[in-house]
Amino acid sequence: MKGGYASAALARWRTLLETSIVSLFLALNNDELSEKYLDYEIIERKKELNSYLENIDFLGFEKIDLNIQQEIENEYNSILSKHNKNFKNDYGWASEILKKEKPNLHDFINYLNLEYLKPFYKFSNNYVHSGTKSLMFNIGTINGLFPDDTLTASTNIGFTDPAQLCLLSMFNSTLAFLSLDSDEKDLLNLISLYLKINSIAKAFNEVENKIIEDELNTFFVPKF
Repeated sequence: MKGGYASAALARWRTLLETSIVSLFLALNNDELSEKYLDYEIIERKKELNSYLENIDFLGFEKIDLNIQQEIENEYNSILSKHNKNFKNDYGWASEILKKEKPNLHDFINYLNLEYLKPFYKFSNNYVHSGTKSLMFNIGTINGLFPDDTLTASTNIGFTDPAQLCLLSMFNSTLAFLSLDSDEKDLLNLISLYLKINSIAKAFNEVENKIIEDELNTFFVPKF
């Protein structure tokens, strides 16, 4: 935001969204799910090992000791025998609750009744995964079109959505954390945070609208 890159700010929110969704999902379920989430680390480690070994010769990287490889393999098999067959899939730690063999982020969003975030999530993917639209639409301009110096230009608009979305995801993450073991003081702090977030979100919108209004009045003066 300080650098003036609105689309990059939206892309950063995408990461915060996933963090907040996983936090809420874990907070709403029991300790058994949290244990599965922690157990899943060995699944990720095994996938990373496989990818490393597949490309080690081309990269010229250091070989991994066979004893370490076997240790990871043993832990991996042990965890698979502990959990269901879907555990090795992406988000496998949540497959039983989501009732999906191969869950994805949309399944988490549906479970948490956060469907209203899907349009923003879909749009932000353009800037995370180099979608075609990221080359043709710039949220940092008034009309969405790229200026001639698009690769170097910064902007002072286009931050309202990224800011409000980041604030919402931050609040949801805080809510998830405090829901685990909260007292009256925590609840009061949560209410205070909610009010501050709403105030900040409103301020972003007001400032951006004023900037756009000033820009339009400056560059699009009607002729009489």
